Amino acid sequence: MTSSREIPPDEKSRLQNLMREAFIPGMSIASIKNGKLDFAGTLGVSDVESQKQANDETIFWACSLSKPVFAYLVIKLIESGKLGDDFNLDSELWNTERFGERGERRPLTPRMILSHQSGLPNEGPPTFAFNPGEGYLYSGEGYLYLQKIIEERTHLSLEELAQQTVFIPLGMTNTTYLRPDAEKIAENHDEQMHHAQRLPTMIANDNNSAGSLHTTASDYARFLTACLKEEALNEMMTPEVSTLVDKDAADKKVNPEKLKLIDWGLGLGLQKPNQENQGMIAFHWGHGPGAKTFVAINRDTNSAVVYLTNSANGLGIAEDVVAPTVGDIHASMDYLSAKYGYQQHDSFEFKAAHPATEAKGIHSKTSELRLQWLDELTHAKTHPIKINKDKLKSYAGEYGPTFPMRITMQEDRTLQLELFGQKHQLIPISETTFASKNDLSIRLEFDKDKSQVTTHFLYRDKITQKLTVEQKQPNLNEKTKVTTNPSQTTESTSRRYKYDKRQVSSHFFPKNNKPIHPEDVQMTKSAFGQGSNLAKESAKSFRKK
Repeated sequence: MTSSREIPPDEKSRLQNLMREAFIPGMSIASIKNGKLDFAGTLGVSDVESQKQANDETIFWACSLSKPVFAYLVIKLIESGKLGDDFNLDSELWNTERFGERGERRPLTPRMILSHQSGLPNEGPPTFAFNPGEGYLYSGEGYLYLQKIIEERTHLSLEELAQQTVFIPLGMTNTTYLRPDAEKIAENHDEQMHHAQRLPTMIANDNNSAGSLHTTASDYARFLTACLKEEALNEMMTPEVSTLVDKDAADKKVNPEKLKLIDWGLGLGLQKPNQENQGMIAFHWGHGPGAKTFVAINRDTNSAVVYLTNSANGLGIAEDVVAPTVGDIHASMDYLSAKYGYQQHDSFEFKAAHPATEAKGIHSKTSELRLQWLDELTHAKTHPIKINKDKLKSYAGEYGPTFPMRITMQEDRTLQLELFGQKHQLIPISETTFASKNDLSIRLEFDKDKSQVTTHFLYRDKITQKLTVEQKQPNLNEKTKVTTNPSQTTESTSRRYKYDKRQVSSHFFPKNNKPIHPEDVQMTKSAFGQGSNLAKESAKSFRKK
């Protein structure tokens, strides 16, 4: 299986629209049909702040999608005999030093742990909420306990075992249970597309069978494709326990009608066949600070979908993303929504919780616009727009006086913008609109009839600000010598303006070359000319709440 099949244009557009509606910055996705990869790809940005674009090498935190991989690993280790002839899914694992005497309790087994029947908590001290095998309680602690037993038996770490048994044989070269280098990982984001809390570099996010997996959707699809071909998936998809005995769900008073549709197998939730003759669907979700993931498998149709997001809103699009390939997963999402509060992106509850609704104002309009601009820029990079050389040349020139900038024609017939001491290669979005290749916050719109250009600035949490200046010296190329300098005084027909590059650039482009929040911007008299209307209006608009 290869990962070279790109997302079809119509599907890509559909997914991008879902991401916009749900405020999701980046997503890695793969779809499998008839047991083979249908498509795989990555959309959006890995980091909203830097606007670093996500690509097929960007690694996402898979969160609890770690668990199905671990369940598969355990089954493969048992099949190979690497855990010893006396170890199987029903072997007793009770540890007296850890849990005390077992007494009248049933034996604690790998089967119970992998299907969340251990009675151990998701996190925290290893105390039993019920006797093993007598209920259901989602438990990461149980997975860690089984992991430690296997590591002690094999004298190998989880990462070593997974690499040897799963990742290397399946060609999962971008997958690890260890935390990858920071520059390779998609940054996680909260509901408002701001950075989520950074994950601790402790065991909870390193070499942890319950939740430390980092991967790409393309890699995870290799795992899914292997599962669809093997007996291991049948073992994983055999119902072991009903969520009617889900202790958390009972405590939260979840309607039993929702619970009776969901069972659990080994490492996977199981949505029972429905009345529309749809077969069983296996699923799992991942939940971490600023990261949500989902996988669904339909064994009857040999289909599966996995997607990974760097957003707390990621599960809001699960039904829309998965259903076209795998089938109706409403019962699964209904269960998760009732138990954990996840909401679909188009639900009233989701809209009410996000600031793009009428009740909460326009806080996130920039987030939507940012994604739109990113989509347009990405398309322009992959499908270049050809513009007549003479027209390009006509855009080159010195512009001012209130907002001095210089646009030059390069030898490769591209335009370069010089603004606030920074140089930006410009890429045409249309014949009159150009975007900075590496700075998503700047866009230019030319009006040759009026010999002027409007610069659009996009700031986090604020709607675009616009400044229009006239062309003073036309037809510049990169070899043109310009006699003006950044701090010279320029005469206007009615007023003198002074451009101080040091003051202006420090406000708009700090040393890290990222636009700062507009509320921190101070429009100075030296920057825009004492008493100028532009200075007053700009300062007023930037300070608006």
